[in-house]
Amino acid sequence: MKKQHLLWFVLIIVTMACNAPFMSSPEMQSDVPAQPEFEAEAQPDTAPDAPPAAPAAPLGPPPSGDVLMPEDFEYLGAFRLPGDSGGSNWEYSGRGLTYYPDGDSSGTEDGFPGSLFGVGHDHQQFVSEISIPAPVNSRNLEDLPVAETLQPFEDITSGMFGETELPRLGVEYLPPQGQQTSGKLHFVHGQHFQDFELSHGWSELDLGNPQPAGPWLFGGYTNYVTSDYVFEIPGEWSAALPDGPRLATGRFREGVWGGLGPTLFAYNPWVEEGNPPAAGATLQTITPLLLFGTQEPGMTDITSDESTKMNGYLEPDHWWDGAWLTSGD
Repeated sequence: MKKQHLLWFVLIIVTMACNAPFMSSPEMQSDVPAQPEFEAEAQPDTAPDAPPAAPAAPLGPPPSGDVLMPEDFEYLGAFRLPGDSGGSNWEYSGRGLTYYPDGDSSGTEDGFPGSLFGVGHDHQQFVSEISIPAPVNSRNLEDLPVAETLQPFEDITSGMFGETELPRLGVEYLPPQGQQTSGKLHFVHGQHFQDFELSHGWSELDLGNPQPAGPWLFGGYTNYVTSDYVFEIPGEWSAALPDGPRLATGRFREGVWGGLGPTLFAYNPWVEEGNPPAAGATLQTITPLLLFGTQEPGMTDITSDESTKMNGYLEPDHWWDGAWLTSGD
């Protein structure tokens, strides 16, 4: 079966897939800043000077013309989450989540291998690893199996962000590749109000000894377009980009502060100076993929107007997470 790639932003799958223009269009290219140059040792008080314009070359392989639609998906069922563990629980959760194909290696062979790393209660933003029981399609809660806690909740950032207001944490597992000799949990942290703050990092898979690296600044971009979600880019697609970035990150700050549409940036933190880069460093190897507006130097809000608005955009729109899906796999 021919593979089809779809960038899926949760809650707007049809709108996103059908209407969102990519940054390779002429009217959008001038709105995307390339990587800034400023000191990486510490977080600056103000944003850097305006970076040069991004190259106009098309990004990634050409689209197949095929789009995954809601009717292409089959609902398999659900399972329940386990109880408290470590220092947190699953109440008020629902942010970062990532699949780990090598997890739960001693579990039941039920056709659902691997495990999930997920962010729990939004007050702590701790991460736990759980099994994936075979889902059951039932409206009766008692019929649903309960996942097993494989690793209890822990703070994979080791408190590096301190106390923040209405925090959010995105996580993504990435297997070993290139200079990365072991799999990592890549994370991005944000809060409700912020401007140019440290946001990205990675940790080891042992939640009891996460050994986090970071945090790092994300180029010269405001946190309102970078500090919420992170997910993997397929290798076939990323190979067509400079430095072959395997991670996509972004944020959509409601209230038009983040532009007039979802945002997305491709990056590879391990190709920066140092592996990992020093705490407080600024990631420079960034490829903008989606930005519906302009990043002005030192401006927390993205400058946007009707000419930079995504087709079908509405002011109440909000995007919390995403996944890059491939059919036939």
